[in-house]
Amino acid sequence: YAQILVAAPLFPTGPGGLDYTFSGVFLYDLSMQSSIMKYGVSGVGPTNITAATCVWLYDNLVYVTDGIVSTGPSEYRAITYPKVLVFDYATGELIRTFGSRGTGSGQFICPTGICVYNDIVYVNDISLGKTLRFTTEGLFLGDLA
Repeated sequence: YAQILVAAPLFPTGPGGLDYTFSGVFLYDLSMQSSIMKYGVSGVGPTNITAATCVWLYDNLVYVTDGIVSTGPSEYRAITYPKVLVFDYATGELIRTFGSRGTGSGQFICPTGICVYNDIVYVNDISLGKTLRFTTEGLFLGDLA
């Protein structure tokens, strides 16, 4: 469980945040302490959020890694469709997904971290022990050396 605080003007009514749990990603209003929008649809599939592991806001887009699920106390497993999902911040619409399960170029086993800097998306995969680099459009650029 974690959250990212978002300051105005990205959040039109004042301070708010992006909150993610294994069941999804939510936009909420701090002053009302309530959820305003949910990003994505929970479930198993190539466009569903099975287990959100990290979220990053960049250029009015919400980037979400989906990759690991708890199976018990201190026990986790990789999901069937590890990926990055990109949503429009204002509407919640799914813009694109990228990545797939595997050990090849641009593939993940357990993506658990994400950040975007200078139009480069960095995705950490805990199982592969490396960070992969993508364009904001999802084109694989290589592993971080």
